[in-house]
Amino acid sequence: MDNILIGIAVFLVSAVIFTFVGMYIRKKIAESKMESAEAQAKKIIEMANIDAENKKKEEIFKAKEEIMNARKELDQEIRERRIKATKSQQTRNRECCKKKMETSRTKRDAVAIS
Repeated sequence: MDNILIGIAVFLVSAVIFTFVGMYIRKKIAESKMESAEAQAKKIIEMANIDAENKKKEEIFKAKEEIMNARKELDQEIRERRIKATKSQQTRNRECCKKKMETSRTKRDAVAIS
């Protein structure tokens, strides 16, 4: 009977010890999973920030590119207008010179006839 009591006592002491050991192990595993989840969350946030920064840079680049294209088109339009204005001015100058020459010939002819 002493053996049975000793066996029961050993069993109860072992049960208490292993209960606390099990609780400790479970706590450590839970902490490890939490740390792992937090690390993964930080990685995800970091990757999201990097992705957002890259998209921001890409949009800024696109905007700058659009501005440059608009400037090129505007410069081209200005050049074309200047060329057109110059040609128009040259045409008016030629017409004016022709009129002056005709007026001069008419006066000369009138002087020659008189």
